[in-house]
Amino acid sequence: MIAIGFRGRASARALSLALLPGLLLVSATAPRAEVSLDGSFRFGYGTRERELMEGSAQLELRGDHDINDSLAVVGSVRARIQSIDLLEPGTPAYDTYSDASRPWTPSSQVTVELRDFFVEWRPGEQRFIVGKQQVVWGNLDGLRVLDQMNPHSFREFILADFDESRINLWSVYGDLSLLGFRAELLWNPDTTVHDIPEAGAWFELTAPRFRYGADPDAPGLPVRTDLPQDFEDGTIGGRLSRRVGGTELRLQAQTGLDYEPLGRVIIDDGQPVLERYYERREIYGASLETAFGGYVLRGELSAQPKRFLPVLTDGRPDAATGDQWTAALGLDVDAPFDTFLNVQYVFDRIEKAPEGLIRNKTDHIVTATLRRSFAYEALAVEARWYGNLEDNDGLARLILRYTMDGGATLGLSGDYFYGQVEGIFGQFKERDRITLFVDFRI
Repeated sequence: MIAIGFRGRASARALSLALLPGLLLVSATAPRAEVSLDGSFRFGYGTRERELMEGSAQLELRGDHDINDSLAVVGSVRARIQSIDLLEPGTPAYDTYSDASRPWTPSSQVTVELRDFFVEWRPGEQRFIVGKQQVVWGNLDGLRVLDQMNPHSFREFILADFDESRINLWSVYGDLSLLGFRAELLWNPDTTVHDIPEAGAWFELTAPRFRYGADPDAPGLPVRTDLPQDFEDGTIGGRLSRRVGGTELRLQAQTGLDYEPLGRVIIDDGQPVLERYYERREIYGASLETAFGGYVLRGELSAQPKRFLPVLTDGRPDAATGDQWTAALGLDVDAPFDTFLNVQYVFDRIEKAPEGLIRNKTDHIVTATLRRSFAYEALAVEARWYGNLEDNDGLARLILRYTMDGGATLGLSGDYFYGQVEGIFGQFKERDRITLFVDFRI
C-alpha cells in the first residue's frame, strides 16, 4: 500500500477511495465487523459581524473488518457539504497536502477526504499498522508539545477536537515489547504538512509571527507552496515507555519535515511572490503521567536543537536557526460537586535566538477547563480558557451539550477572543462566534 501510495500518488488516492466502498460492503456482511455512520450539522454566527458565517453538514462512514483474530482492515471517508462557508470561502487549494493525501473537492461546496485506510496485524502482544492513520504521542489537553507526528488543519484554529483536526498520514507503525519497555516506531513517508487557512478565511492567521513579520493590516503577496513530495523527505520517530510504580514514563525522538512553513520572497514572471517552504527538524522529548488521590499529573518536555525559525533580514522574510525548548505541566482534579478541573501551563523558549526573530523569545501559555454534567449526564457544561501571558491575550469558550434519548447530541458553543491583534489569540478578536450543532450516529 505504501509503495502504491507514494509512487502512484494521485492515482493511489483515487484507488483508495474506489476500494473503500468495497471494504464497507465486506464489513457489513462479515461476521466480525462494524460499519458506522457519524454525522453532524453546524450553523455558525459571527457575533461582531452579525452574519451567518457557517452552514454545513458532515458525514463520516467507517468500516472495521476483522479478517481473523490477529488481522483487521479499517477504512473511513469523510464528506463535508457547505451551504454557507466563511471558514474557507471558495475552493480550498490544499497545496500543503501530498498528492496521495489531498482531499477531493468536486465543487467549492463539497470536500471528500479519505481519513483512515489501513491494515492492522496483532501477532501476540505486538501490533503493526500499515496505511493511512494518525498516531498520538502526547498527553496534554488541547495543546501540542510532543504530539508532533501528524500535522493539523487550522481551519478552525485550535477550536476543533484534535482527533478531527489532526491530518492522517500514510504511515507504517509498530508497537512491540523490548527488554521490558513498550517500544513504538513510526515512519511517515507522507510529506503533508499543516493546513494553513488561506487569505480571506475566517481564521486566517494575521499576527506578524505567522506572516513573516508583516503587520496584520498590511496587504499580502500572492502565496505559493514549495512542498517536498518524495517519501524520503518524510518523518521517522520512536518512543519508549515504561511504568514505574504508579508513574508512566516515556522517551521520544523524531526527525523529519517541520510542519510549520518558512517564507521567502521570490520573483515569478516579474512579480514578487511569497513562497512557503519547509526545512527538517529534530525533536527529543520526555513525558510522565501519574495519579494520586483525586489528581492526575502530566508533564512533557521537548527540545528542538538548531530549528529553522522565521526572521527578518533587512526587512525581508528569511530563516535562521535557534534552540527551542518547551516544558508543560497539566493537572486533572476531581473537584467538588462532581466537577472536573484541568489546568495546564506551557513554557516555550528560544535559546540562542537569532537576530531578527519574529516570534516572542518566550511564550507562557496557560489553559483551564471546567466540566460538569447534570440530569443524569444528559446535559454537559464545559468552560475553557486559553491565555498567552506574554502578550496578555486569550480565548474563552463555553460549550453546552444535551444528549437526547436516541443518542443524538444537540449543542451550543460560544467563542470569545481578546487582546492585541499581534497576539496568538488576539488576532481573532473580530472573529467571535456562536455555533449550533447536532451530532448523531447511525
